[in-house]
Amino acid sequence: MSEDESVYFLEKQFITFPEFECDEGWILDFGGGGEGIVGQVKGYQVIAIDRRMSELKEALERNCKALMIEMDGTNLKFLDNTFSTATAFFSLMYVRNPQDMKKIFMEIYRVLKPGGKFLIWDANLSLPSNSDKKVVAMYLDITLPSGKVVETGYGTKKSYQKLEEFEDLGKKVGFEVITSEDSEVQFHLGLKKP
Repeated sequence: MSEDESVYFLEKQFITFPEFECDEGWILDFGGGGEGIVGQVKGYQVIAIDRRMSELKEALERNCKALMIEMDGTNLKFLDNTFSTATAFFSLMYVRNPQDMKKIFMEIYRVLKPGGKFLIWDANLSLPSNSDKKVVAMYLDITLPSGKVVETGYGTKKSYQKLEEFEDLGKKVGFEVITSEDSEVQFHLGLKKP
């Protein structure tokens, strides 16, 4: 089976990335390597973490101005109540272990200040049960507030995830849901630490 034959492609997505509001403090961007979308929009205000140095280097090559730190999101090396905003842009789809996902949510909750927001953009994934594909993938065109269009694609071996799972996990950890926007393929979720 060739590489293309092992990939199940979702419909191409078009995203207009918002100029979201946040305090003047640091923004923690989970999985902020690769395209470095949040770092391209918010620049030097962003601390981008990623488990893979190659992803952080790629973000720098794409004019991302964030401070890049190689770090595992299940064990953040930041003090409690440090950030007013945390983000995850199409990065949670790569977390396949449910226990790791819970640890990530707990860690982000811990490092957010009271009233802090966790903003998530990600994909609804559902690999058909009768499929012999091994990867779910999609292409995206992301329009940044500057008007720049970033063309990219994401693929994961994770065969299923839905917005509702993230809402439920967020509530279990202690977050309040403040924004929940769902389309067939992509979603945006805003969580707030009380």
